[in-house]
Amino acid sequence: MGPFLRALARFTALPSVSADPRHSADVRAAAHWLAAHMRTAGLHTSVRPTGGHPVVLGRRPGPGPAVLLYGHYDVQPPGPGWRSPPFAPHLRGNRVYARGASDDKGPILCQLAALRACAGLPLDVTCLYEGEEEIGSPHLAAFLARHPLTADVLLVSDTMMPSSRQPAIVRSLRGSATLDLRVDGPPRDLHSGRYGGLVPNPATILCALVTSLDERFPAVVSEPERAARRSALSVHGLRAGYTGPGTSSIIPATALARLGIRVAPGQDTAALAGWVAAVLRRDPAATVRITSTADPISVPPATAGLTEAAEACTAVFGVPPIFPRSGGTIPALGILRRALGVDPVLLGFALPEDNAHGPDESFHLPTARRATATIAHFLTALARPGPPPPRHPRRSAPRARGYGRTLSSF
Repeated sequence: MGPFLRALARFTALPSVSADPRHSADVRAAAHWLAAHMRTAGLHTSVRPTGGHPVVLGRRPGPGPAVLLYGHYDVQPPGPGWRSPPFAPHLRGNRVYARGASDDKGPILCQLAALRACAGLPLDVTCLYEGEEEIGSPHLAAFLARHPLTADVLLVSDTMMPSSRQPAIVRSLRGSATLDLRVDGPPRDLHSGRYGGLVPNPATILCALVTSLDERFPAVVSEPERAARRSALSVHGLRAGYTGPGTSSIIPATALARLGIRVAPGQDTAALAGWVAAVLRRDPAATVRITSTADPISVPPATAGLTEAAEACTAVFGVPPIFPRSGGTIPALGILRRALGVDPVLLGFALPEDNAHGPDESFHLPTARRATATIAHFLTALARPGPPPPRHPRRSAPRARGYGRTLSSF
């Protein structure tokens, strides 16, 4: 694990926080570091502009099936609660602690290590690593329209497995939408002694709106599998008035909330987000802006590469994979599916205790070794001789191509 550990330490030391403009240079630095590292796996690599944060593309042409590996090198803001600095990677036991270690820099490095081990395979390999997944992939569709790609198999390693001994191939992901809610009241903050009870309080109105909306999403369940089948509303942030030291007895002029919707498979993200916005706009003081949307994903059992992924999991872990539903969202997948015409193989290796998006995010090094071996086994299986697939830059529907046989447990 020496070279892998060194690469993970260098990669996660770069604070590639896509949501924060103050880190734009750090995101670019991470893209260029990744491009250089990809060249060590035998990939012809370029850093491409998107109008936002760059995409890193790698190519290794070959005569066999076209395989596209997707990941993202941007990370969430670090937040409070870390035992060690989030961008100063720490090795404690068999884990590396750093922001982005498991989501998604560690899995990217596992993909590249597997490609390095499979250098002689006759696969037509493309790697697409973007820098905007954590902000909804806003420029990816336009980028793919300008730079069409072809793939017979799409491998994504940005999902989870339930334990270090139980591999998983995710069969569905929820979609998502983000909305900004603003409630305006008096033209300026007012003294609550003089005006309390006389003028509407934007903070109170906002809380009532969110509460009334939350009552329409009553799905509180104890099992992640059940939750992943249903839509849900979350309040990501609230801001109004004064909460600093001492007191400031005011009625605030404005109250703000950021809301997130998780959209169940089979639902229409745009329609659900539009309905929520319409409900909120019934109050004349409310202004609503939909800032991002992402489609839910359901993976058909005949998806190309699914059988090989299951075989690889069984060979490396010694047990067959399970096929759970996930409540998470990967915004790029709907974009990639429309552009490529193939469904993703969601073969991820993050663990619940990795604490992705939270403090002390980490990556389990024994799982990283098995992840690399699993991906290498998967690529080797894809390269087995078979009829060559026809090439279409954009197919209207996915093809099984002989290596997407139905899995009885799917």
